This record gives sequence, C-alpha cells and structure tokens, in this order.
Amino acid sequence: MDPRLAQTCVGEWVRRWSDAHDVGVGTWAKYDSHLRNHILPRFGDSEPGKIGRMTVKAWVKALRRALAEPTVQDVVSPFSTIMNEAVDEGLIAANPCRRLRINTGAGDERPTAIPEQVALIAGRARLMDRVIADCDRYGFADSEVISATFR
Repeated sequence: MDPRLAQTCVGEWVRRWSDAHDVGVGTWAKYDSHLRNHILPRFGDSEPGKIGRMTVKAWVKALRRALAEPTVQDVVSPFSTIMNEAVDEGLIAANPCRRLRINTGAGDERPTAIPEQVALIAGRARLMDRVIADCDRYGFADSEVISATFR
C-alpha cells in the first residue's frame, strides 16, 4: 500500500476510476446517478483508507430507510467495485464493503405460527395422513388424492 496514494480522496479516485472503467451507456448512466446522488455526497471528500466498515454499514442502513432494496444494492455495488479497485491499486488494504450483506428480499418478515396454530396444523396433518393411508389402501393414486383434496 502506497501512503501517498492513501491520501487521495474518494472523489478524485472516482474520477480516475471512471476514466478507466468501461461499461455500457445504460450502466454508466446508472453509475453516474448513484455517484452524484448517494456515493460522492457521503464519501467524496473522504480518504478511502479512513472509511471503515461500520461507516459503510451505517450508510447502507440510511439508504435502506430511503430507498427500495434493489436500489440500495444498485448503489452499493458500484461503490464496492470502486473500493475493490482501490485495493488493487494500493490505495487501501481492504475493501470496507467486503462481505457486506444487503437484504434484497422483498417485503416483510414472514409470520411465525403461535403454539395454537401449530397444534391446529399438526391435527390437520394427522387427519390428512389418515386420508392418504385410506386412499392408498383402496388403491387410489397420489395424484387422485391430491386432485380430490383441492376441489
């Protein structure tokens, strides 16, 4: 790692990176938007080596409060790429975005059954097991049982 390079601010590094980075017009338009609206306002004046993992995680948390999950991923992805290139060029020792988990699942947390609901489901499962066993004993095919169940 070159100590002189480590003093380069993210804004300057992004300029150098963008001069060398080759992507399609659409991808570049998206990158440019994310750089102008989210990345450079937060990190543009910072030295890459002074951006810690907890700082990035707090930034991502703030983004998640304001943006949709896929958009957060779209913002963080080029920032992580930029920081990976900074590692490769000797500006920093490690990428603070490395192994950063971003929830891209859609929607709310799945509901959890309460004990009474679990007992009800188990009772219905036992009944269904008996129905299936009876159908099997009388020679019905599985597909016939399933078809009759959902009519």
